[in-house]
Amino acid sequence: MSFRFGLVSVVNPQKNFALNKDLNGGLGTADDYQGGGLAMGLARYIKKRAVRLPVLAFAYLQAILRSRAYYVKYFEGTFPDPKKGSFDVILLHGTIVDYRYECHVARKMRDLYPQAKIGFFGNFPTIKPELFSDFNFVIQGEAEEFFLNYFKNLADLTGNIKVVSLMDLNQLPTPDLDGFLLDQYGYSLFPFRKRFMTLLSSKGCPYSCRYYCAYGQLQGPAVRQRSVVKVIEDLKAYKEKYGIEVVQFRDPVFGIKEGFIKDFCENLIKEKVNIRWGIETRLEILDECKLRVMYQAGLRQINVGIETAQKSVANKNYRQLMNHNQERKTVNLCKRIGIRVAAFYVFGLEGEAQPDMIETLNYAKSLNTPVVRFSVVTPYPGTDFFQFLKSKGRIASEDFEQYTQFNLVFFHPAITHSEMAALLKRAYISYYIRPAYLAEIIRVSFRNLIRCK
Repeated sequence: MSFRFGLVSVVNPQKNFALNKDLNGGLGTADDYQGGGLAMGLARYIKKRAVRLPVLAFAYLQAILRSRAYYVKYFEGTFPDPKKGSFDVILLHGTIVDYRYECHVARKMRDLYPQAKIGFFGNFPTIKPELFSDFNFVIQGEAEEFFLNYFKNLADLTGNIKVVSLMDLNQLPTPDLDGFLLDQYGYSLFPFRKRFMTLLSSKGCPYSCRYYCAYGQLQGPAVRQRSVVKVIEDLKAYKEKYGIEVVQFRDPVFGIKEGFIKDFCENLIKEKVNIRWGIETRLEILDECKLRVMYQAGLRQINVGIETAQKSVANKNYRQLMNHNQERKTVNLCKRIGIRVAAFYVFGLEGEAQPDMIETLNYAKSLNTPVVRFSVVTPYPGTDFFQFLKSKGRIASEDFEQYTQFNLVFFHPAITHSEMAALLKRAYISYYIRPAYLAEIIRVSFRNLIRCK
């Protein structure tokens, strides 16, 4: 039996800051920098223009459903028009940062399509299905796994659908990007001028910082790796069918499986795919040999979570820190090779006093990476960190849309909400407006100009 699916990626026009719903393990992030003034207003404007990512799961779902001969139509920031056809199922992605508006859109869909099954998927609906209970169904678990291996008919789309098994990434087809706004996506300090898209080569994170990190907690500690052959097939299809020139891998720790980086890069070079790509990973799994072959194969950006400069703070939060000397050496090596490093830091971890946060800011300045992101540690529902704070009566707010990574949503013994907002403002301004940073940007720009010539 053939069914008609509408996939609706909700875009909230009322938000005047970067709202990216595929980041943070699919819970979403909202860069609502606190405080007024020209500097923070400019930061919000630049981030909203420069960083816009699609929800990659929709592309996999579209490919899966079409492989079963279902009619599928993808909508992003627009609504299906009932005058142009009916749908049996309308599927929306739910997030922690925008769930109220997403439910508002779902109610509109229910009014427009009273005969359709309306439902949600995503990590936040998995954790908090009660917030989406007004609708026909909530998929708790990986929606791709459900539609690959369990969905048979519309009767399956009822209530809370618990998907316990985890998908084999090699079963996934290449993402189907029909209908995606490919010329509007980007992931840079400044907007891309080339066609950009995201891709997945692995899921799962074995590191103990899943105590507070959404990726390891929600994707599980076991690393599921897509084969080199299939990842390269995905990249070829991106380039040949959609004209994609830049790809950001959405793996929590790219290249953690032994041998993957070497095989992937060697085959990418051999196949002459010639595409630029970025990753998120941990610097300690990289060395000079890997970095040089990755650059040769097209790597141009690495995102890395450094979090804190204090080993004692890291230990209290189950975070393993890299040796500072080795970390500095690796960052400087990336600069020499031509790989841009974006470093992420977190304020407000357990056991952290305000001088520790200032030390982290100073350490960030000493590394002097072209891009930094300072944020506030956030106790996400589903993590052990949230449960710990909840048991101690320290959760200040369960207005989950405030869980943006820029609000202190729990009682911290060393810093208040307003003091944290002031610290974030100080961090961004003092980092980006200083001679050493400007000199680094000029150096990188000049080097890139020479290489282009």
